[in-house]
Amino acid sequence: MHLFIVYAHPSEQSLTREVRDVFIRGLQTAHHTFEMSGLYAIR
Repeated sequence: MHLFIVYAHPSEQSLTREVRDVFIRGLQTAHHTFEMSGLYAIR
């Protein structure tokens, strides 16, 4: 499965980022592919 992740949080030290990272590790473990768009990174 290929997923598109939209991530939006101004702080890189947030719980939201931790949840994102755990989710991505789960995707990688299951051999899924993904693209991610960080809305605060692209402004």
